[in-house]
Amino acid sequence: MLSLHWQLEAIRGEIRDNQQRAHDLAAAVTDEQWVARPEPTRWSISECLAHLNLTSVAMLASMNKAIAGAPSGKQPRRYRRDPIGWMLCWTMEPPVRKQFTTTAPFVPESADSKDATLAELDAQHAAQATALELAAGRELGRAKMESPFNSKIRYNVYSAFRLLTAHERRHLWQAEQALTVPAAKA
Repeated sequence: MLSLHWQLEAIRGEIRDNQQRAHDLAAAVTDEQWVARPEPTRWSISECLAHLNLTSVAMLASMNKAIAGAPSGKQPRRYRRDPIGWMLCWTMEPPVRKQFTTTAPFVPESADSKDATLAELDAQHAAQATALELAAGRELGRAKMESPFNSKIRYNVYSAFRLLTAHERRHLWQAEQALTVPAAKA
């Protein structure tokens, strides 16, 4: 098995950090706080993490297909995001600079228990780590994929890995913010 490129190893660290952050947040809140929306139009902690699970499933399907088709070759000294990937990553990183409305397939339908949500999140993080292993030795800057959010947007696989972890940080930040705003009165 090839060793991971240092930039892919850094992404693996980001995946672990995001996973730990989600578990720490879940441990710090009650079951009521887990499902409480801070405002009627804002997601609960559970919904934020469920959205990450939905997104990861879709992103990994596109990423794994692109990775499989990526040429093998000499790993570059440095992977680069393409301009679209760079811009999307910049907009995703917290603190939130721009609000987006997600498309229907990525809106969680219900709030699940902590255990169920975290188990799925752990499975998605394991799948992301597996995708990194599959990417070892591939030319990720040349492999393009379609965004699961908008079929008109394409970026390289390295950008997709970076976007996936930035998107997680965004929604973990959003989930943490749900604790700082008192829940709406019924």
